Amino acid sequence: MKLIYTFLTLSFIAIGCAGVKVIDPNDKYADTKMLDVSGGNIKVINPYVCRMSSQGHRFSAIGKTEEEARTEVLARCQDRTLISICKASQITCTQNN
Repeated sequence: MKLIYTFLTLSFIAIGCAGVKVIDPNDKYADTKMLDVSGGNIKVINPYVCRMSSQGHRFSAIGKTEEEARTEVLARCQDRTLISICKASQITCTQNN
């Protein structure tokens, strides 16, 4: 009887953990969705998230297109620093799923 309870418990744990996704708890843009209302249609899109590190500071931005997110993260970096050492080549972008 004890073997049956152990087997059932392990089965429920395995089934429950099958869809677990590990995310960075400090990532405020993880699994973010956006509403796109351009063109008169309303649809949910997966936005682009761009990140950049410059002089020990980390910057991130979100946008409907990759270019929009890149422009925003570069602007945030330039706003924060007095002498701009922000390079567009340091930006990395990903699309949320």
